[in-house]
Amino acid sequence: EKMPTIRAAIVGASEHDHEYKKMMRKIEELHLKENIEVHPLLPQQDVVRMYQRAKVFALLSYEEGMPKVVIEALACGVPVVASRNSGMRDLIKEGKNGFFINPDDQEGIAQRLLQVLQQHHPLDVNAASIRKQYSWQSIAKKTAEVYRKVRATASQAASTASA
Repeated sequence: EKMPTIRAAIVGASEHDHEYKKMMRKIEELHLKENIEVHPLLPQQDVVRMYQRAKVFALLSYEEGMPKVVIEALACGVPVVASRNSGMRDLIKEGKNGFFINPDDQEGIAQRLLQVLQQHHPLDVNAASIRKQYSWQSIAKKTAEVYRKVRATASQAASTASA
């Protein structure tokens, strides 16, 4: 009601999923077909274009590990509104590159989304930092370091055990 021209996109929906059918009925029932685009899984280059068009990205799940979609959105410079769960706390800096919400609080979700969309001074997502921190090269380097530490600890434990 506050932003009648707002458009939303849902990406990764499967027509064979029961939740998809429920969602489509709800979109129809609320007369939101003109405002909500629903897409199946898309090729990565199309997903990047979707992020680049976006003003805000929302992930309202109850459980997540380290969601790649949030990293991708931030890497494209898009602020994120998401539920506060494990991996999200490492990615989202409250008020800097996004906001946390309760996925059950529809009014709170709407307020946060409107806040991001109406801000005169956009959030500083620092996309370059996200891209560097979560690049394949950076992740490979961190993973190799973990393996080195595990190997050193195992060698040290084996030496202590045999002494």
